[in-house]
Amino acid sequence: MINLQQALLGPPSCVQNQNLTNWVGTDPLRFAELLDAFFSADYRLCQRASAVVNTCVETHPWLINPYLEKLLVNVRRPDCPNAVQRNIFRLLQFVALPKVLHDLAVDVYFDYLDRSNVPVANRIFAMTALSRLVVGYPELARELRHWIEDRMPMRIAGFSGTGPETTPGSTPRLIGPGPVPARHPCGCGAKKKWNFPTERRPTERRPELFAR
Repeated sequence: MINLQQALLGPPSCVQNQNLTNWVGTDPLRFAELLDAFFSADYRLCQRASAVVNTCVETHPWLINPYLEKLLVNVRRPDCPNAVQRNIFRLLQFVALPKVLHDLAVDVYFDYLDRSNVPVANRIFAMTALSRLVVGYPELARELRHWIEDRMPMRIAGFSGTGPETTPGSTPRLIGPGPVPARHPCGCGAKKKWNFPTERRPTERRPELFAR
């Protein structure tokens, strides 16, 4: 029997995160226990749980459905850690929000993107999630494109390099559902191993995005 809180607060590793993901599997009760840790006020517990939640949702997106509204409300909190915000926006790329949450989601995304002091990765994941949401709303999709293009001359990080590729009807994005992180998504600090037999690395396709 796994003590979830103890496991989450132990030494972080990709193996441990994968073990916890396997332990949760498709069990809604175990996922609910994981979400309790995710919404905890304990910064480290919340941060560690967010990485496992992400991998669970990538494999079984339906598990997160009962918690979607709570996620959107949580990401708006001023004290929500950057790592947790990043993982929330990242996992929202893999789920289809019900229409009843579309208005709230659009407000959350635009409000977050309009901030000037958020990490680039967070902004990119938020733009990607928003671009997928507005596909069924042509007028909102055009507004999003114009909104992003208006900010490109300001050279805000995250807009100038990836803005056009996240808007509907534009050129393809980077490999996969979102930008490929330079570090492993579990947060362990290990370098990401590339394994794209038919694709080039993002740095080879768009070197200007990764130039220092």
